[in-house]
Amino acid sequence: MLQWLQMPFITVVIPAFNHERFIAEAIESVLGQTIRDWELIVVDDGSTDGTANIVRQYEDPRISLLRQSNSGAHAALNRGINEAKGHWIAFLNSDDRFRPDKLERHLQAHEADPHLEASASRVRYIGSSGAPVKGYSYYALRYRSMRRMARRAHSLFSSLVAENHLITTSSLFAKRDTLLEVGGFADFRYIHDWSMFLSLAARRKFVVIEEELSDYRRHVGNTIREDDATGQIEDNIALAWQISTFMEHDPSEDEVNAVFLDLNRNPRVDFELFSLLSLWRLRSAGEVSSVTALLGGQNEWLLQHCYDKVYRRRIRNYVRRLVQKIRLLGEIWRYDYDQHDNV
Repeated sequence: MLQWLQMPFITVVIPAFNHERFIAEAIESVLGQTIRDWELIVVDDGSTDGTANIVRQYEDPRISLLRQSNSGAHAALNRGINEAKGHWIAFLNSDDRFRPDKLERHLQAHEADPHLEASASRVRYIGSSGAPVKGYSYYALRYRSMRRMARRAHSLFSSLVAENHLITTSSLFAKRDTLLEVGGFADFRYIHDWSMFLSLAARRKFVVIEEELSDYRRHVGNTIREDDATGQIEDNIALAWQISTFMEHDPSEDEVNAVFLDLNRNPRVDFELFSLLSLWRLRSAGEVSSVTALLGGQNEWLLQHCYDKVYRRRIRNYVRRLVQKIRLLGEIWRYDYDQHDNV
């Protein structure tokens, strides 16, 4: 009994890779929380800079450092989940920050509704220096638009099918048992966060706190769409996988219609590719390890077909945009010609 009382109520997991510039800010934001009953696990995913040395400088007994060879963000997150002692787990990217009442606000939301398994907050975009981005910047305007569309959606799941408006794992707070039950983070390079959000939303015990409780940093080192073709294939895999899972939860006809309407809104969805991957998912008996097998090239013909589809679609879109521009130039030329003729 005494051992249980000494266990932290919340575990914060920070996956870290070569973020010596930002890791101290991330840790300080956890130290500054209004809730004190937490442990912090930093999983260093094979950093080659001074990230681990900076973590070691903190003598707070609640902070621990785990090191591993570079295995990807999903692996670092999953190791943190497995090592966690807390009932709840919050995630914080090593270049992001928590606002001081982040953990407290999530706990309050879960106390108000004990049936909830997870919650996510909104984020504030910050730049490399840590200053908030301007309200009229592209990212700020785009984020406001995403939030508006999400509020109009039929459900949290359908809104996430259209786009990842929850942005980052730094927004997520969930029961450890639930995270283990859904199998942890899938082996995606770019969209492990979005896939997890979809998994949790499909269970219908996941809510959004409409407050900006995490700072999401945009900088040149962000791992976002370095390889856009692979990113788009991951998008279609995740959607095929998670919508199939959602259908297993006996949704109503209205819910199904909403999901496929929002799927049609997602500009990165290729419906031929989506259908092929849905069939592949059924053939794989729902095993998440099949995702790793596909992206690792073990189903080479299918992976090559996916790339061919993405590249062909990209060429079609390029030609379509080019035709639109030529037509627009033709309209401008015709207008100028008519004006000249009337003089």
